[in-house]
Amino acid sequence: MNDHREIPRAREWDAQSYDRVGGHMARRGAGVLERIDLRGDEVVLDAGCGTGRVTALILERIPKGRVIALDGSARMLDQARERLDDDRRVRFVQADLTTPIDLGEDVEVVVSTSALHWVPDHLVVFRGFASMLQPGGRLHVDCGGAGNIAGVQQAIAVAGVTWSPWNFRSDADAEEALAAAGFEHISTWLHPDPLDLEPEDLSEYLRTVILGSHLERLEPAARDAFVHAVVEAMPEPRIDYVRLNIDAVRAKVP
Repeated sequence: MNDHREIPRAREWDAQSYDRVGGHMARRGAGVLERIDLRGDEVVLDAGCGTGRVTALILERIPKGRVIALDGSARMLDQARERLDDDRRVRFVQADLTTPIDLGEDVEVVVSTSALHWVPDHLVVFRGFASMLQPGGRLHVDCGGAGNIAGVQQAIAVAGVTWSPWNFRSDADAEEALAAAGFEHISTWLHPDPLDLEPEDLSEYLRTVILGSHLERLEPAARDAFVHAVVEAMPEPRIDYVRLNIDAVRAKVP
């Protein structure tokens, strides 16, 4: 299918590496889908679809429906196309969630997993979701929440960097932003979701999933040393994830 293209602000990712190490994110997405009641014929927006692993799971749940797979990274979308492009129920969209997006149609469900902690202003993105959802449409989110990767952030600081690209919000903050954006029946909660890695896998995981924005700010010759310094500062190969979960409904127009 033809893409609706926007010039993205989002950084590019190493999509092949992400697909190789991203099994934990796909399992997390499967957990989000388990709490969603679907008829099977909905139009679903997968916001921050990455390499399409969760998109594929959504398609299994909606045999008569369609998915709009949206991401800011062209490389991620290329990987998702490789996985899904023979399925005519998918439309791929490259866009930045912090800018207005016209999909050309309203959607019934928005699913976003492992993405929104990269967005600096959640109120902006929630308003965007509200504009894309039908009245009564549903939003289901997993992202990093308050306390997420605290140990990794400490290791980054030991390596000499205090800058952070992330927006890890509390469940109360998220609820307030959702209400302001026009959602109701809001449920938000935090839960720990630690990931234990093999020591030999830690460097690639950090480089690909967590440290990409940091590495973009460094000269190429300094990047390996920075990743090594972070690895050395971590007492064990554990990513101490804390997830922010969201279920909400777009308020119906009076």
